[in-house]
Amino acid sequence: MKRNLLKPGDISLTLKYPIDSNTYTCTVYYWQHILIEKKVLLTLRVPQVEVDSRVESVELPFKTTLDLPEESKVEWKDNAWDTVHVYKNGSDQPEEQHQAYTNRTKMNDLLQTGDLTHVVFVVLSVFQVEVEEGAESVKLPFKTTENLPGDAKVEWKDSRMRIHVYEGFPDKPDQQDQVYDRTKMNKNPLKTGDLSLTLNNPIQTDSGEYSCGVSIGDNNLIRYKTVQLRVNGPGLNRTLKRTSGTEAAPLIRLL
Repeated sequence: MKRNLLKPGDISLTLKYPIDSNTYTCTVYYWQHILIEKKVLLTLRVPQVEVDSRVESVELPFKTTLDLPEESKVEWKDNAWDTVHVYKNGSDQPEEQHQAYTNRTKMNDLLQTGDLTHVVFVVLSVFQVEVEEGAESVKLPFKTTENLPGDAKVEWKDSRMRIHVYEGFPDKPDQQDQVYDRTKMNKNPLKTGDLSLTLNNPIQTDSGEYSCGVSIGDNNLIRYKTVQLRVNGPGLNRTLKRTSGTEAAPLIRLL
C-alpha cells in the first residue's frame, strides 16, 4: 500500500504476481466500528491455447519485459501442480520435472530475451467414444508419429487395472487382467504410430476412462493419451445416439 494513505484517501492495494481470480474485501475500522468497506473482484485472463489432437507439439506462450537476473529460477507446472519444466543456473533441470514430461519439453534462451515460452511435445488429449452394447467391437483411437523407438512399451489401462500391454512382438496377454481378454492392437504399432486398441463385445460396465502410455526404459513417458468410452445399454437416454463406434470431436487438455 502507499505511504501516508489515510491523508489522500487512496487505500488501494497492489498485489504482485497474481496467480488466481478471487474476491478481495477491504475494511476500514475506527476502534470496533466499520467506517467503510469495499469488495473488489479480481479476474485473471488465462491465455487459451487450442491445437489439433495429432500435432507433434504445442507452444504455451509467456513473454515478459522484466529484466530477469541470471540467477532467476523459472518453473512451469500443470493444474495438478506437477512440475512440467524447470530452468535455473543458466540451463534446464530435467531431474526436477515430473516423469510424465521427461524428454517432452523445452524452453527458449529466456533470461536474455524475456521469452518464457514453453513447448510441450505431444498434446495430452481426451477423445470421447460412444458405442451401443451388443456391437461387435469398439476402437479406442490413438495415432501418433511413426517409427517410435523399437524398445518402447505400450500400456493401455483403465482406472483400476492394466488391460493391454505391447512390448515388441507379440502382445503380452499374461500382463493384462483376465477381464480384458477381449483386446487387440494392430501389427507393428510402434512403426506405424497407430496405437489404437480394439475392445471386442463392449458392455455397459466397460464405460469409463482409458489411458495409454508409451514409455522407454525406467518409465520415461514419451506419449500419453486418454479416451472416454461410453457403452449405451437398454434404458439409457439415447438423445445423443450415434452410429456404433463413432468418435466424437477431440477435447484438448493441456498439462
